[in-house]
Amino acid sequence: MMRYNGIRTGILKEHETRIQYIDGVHEIADGIWLIPHRKADYSAIALRNDLYAMHSGKLCPDDFAHEQSLVIDTGKGLIIFNSCSHTGMVNILRDVEEMLNRHDFFAYAGGLHLYKMTDEELYLLCDEIRSTSVQHIFTGHCTGEHASNILKAELGDRIEQFSSGFSFCFA
Repeated sequence: MMRYNGIRTGILKEHETRIQYIDGVHEIADGIWLIPHRKADYSAIALRNDLYAMHSGKLCPDDFAHEQSLVIDTGKGLIIFNSCSHTGMVNILRDVEEMLNRHDFFAYAGGLHLYKMTDEELYLLCDEIRSTSVQHIFTGHCTGEHASNILKAELGDRIEQFSSGFSFCFA
């Protein structure tokens, strides 16, 4: 059974004067960017996670063209903020690296949407994460409790789960 899980119908039209559509890398201010996630075919990820979009009246695997990350240069490295990281944290890191020609990742904050991954896939993901420069990972509810436990056991203090009221000082 599928259900629509997007923004309320009509809200974009209702607030059209407040919305700025962008394409590609968009620099908001010096050292602050919005980065799209369209550098690869993510249909296998969409199918695995039952994430679809309506295109021309037809249900298709989501291409995640509407998803972006906020990237901030802190001087210590880049911090990447994402919502549920549907395309995958490592894919997002690769997208940012390619689009900004940077790989100095200080922190990553966002859900990791891992609740459907097997233990073997989670251990492989931990290996991939260890091969990146990300020093801190702050993850939310959609990572899944089981996945969070494995990531914490494998990555130790490098990863923390956040919730309402969580704070971290990047100074």
